[in-house]
Amino acid sequence: VFLGLSAFAYAFGGHGFYPEEIREMSTPSAWPSVMNWTYGVAIPLYWACGIVGYYAYGDFSWSNINLNFPRNAANTASIGVQVVQEVYFILVGNLARSS
Repeated sequence: VFLGLSAFAYAFGGHGFYPEEIREMSTPSAWPSVMNWTYGVAIPLYWACGIVGYYAYGDFSWSNINLNFPRNAANTASIGVQVVQEVYFILVGNLARSS
């Protein structure tokens, strides 16, 4: 259960962008309705995927999705590409903002 909380924190971690989104809206007064619809759709989808996933795999899956795949060259290469990609995004994103 606690391992799943990090996924929820990541998924709902965009709250820092909300003021910017409100500023860009043509009718900022509609923001509460936007949030009600967004969370009204997102939370049931998260729950449904979690329930179906647990029903399908139970306790037999690891929280890190990459550990669920076989240990072979293709998976190792995939993890390597993901790491390089994330480092690139972090560096480029921060460098672009500091300019």
